[in-house]
Amino acid sequence: MASPMKPAHGVPGTRQVPQNPHSGDRSARTVDADPPGGVAMVNTPQQTWQVGAEPDDELVRARIACLDVIATFFRLIDTGQATKALELFTDDAELIVGGMVASGDHLRRALLDEENDGVRRVYLPGESSFWLVTPNVALADTPLQVFQFHHGQGTETSAFTITHIRDRFVRNEQRVWRVSRRVVTVLAGGV
Repeated sequence: MASPMKPAHGVPGTRQVPQNPHSGDRSARTVDADPPGGVAMVNTPQQTWQVGAEPDDELVRARIACLDVIATFFRLIDTGQATKALELFTDDAELIVGGMVASGDHLRRALLDEENDGVRRVYLPGESSFWLVTPNVALADTPLQVFQFHHGQGTETSAFTITHIRDRFVRNEQRVWRVSRRVVTVLAGGV
């Protein structure tokens, strides 16, 4: 049986992901953001997986760690601790929302604004799709529904946005996964 991370040419149920045509070397590359009207492709050098095959331990550990980062981020946002979520990002991380890029101090201010805007929201992430691109780089796509509580109307809420989140994670020297890039695409509703 083929490993999910090793070539398995000709094996039914496997899929070959082509090498990135934009790079001259053999290292993994990803498209940075979804192009208008299309979906970004993730290209890794000759990575093949078989649907339903048991993942190796490295993939399982990476997936659990990255999904924990996603869940922790939304838990901190939901509980009014958005600035603590900054710890889940790399120092040079980028947050891209509607073509606007926030990094460094701008990212910190965006999280501070979220924490202090006086609007109570609940973030409900769906099940994430996950890819281990290299031993130290991973991607996750997460659907997200955001509900906003109405002021003065008890517990009444309404769907505020339906969103797609594309996270790029990197693993640091301490083997801790952090978000290096988050692309937020609002599919319906407001920002």
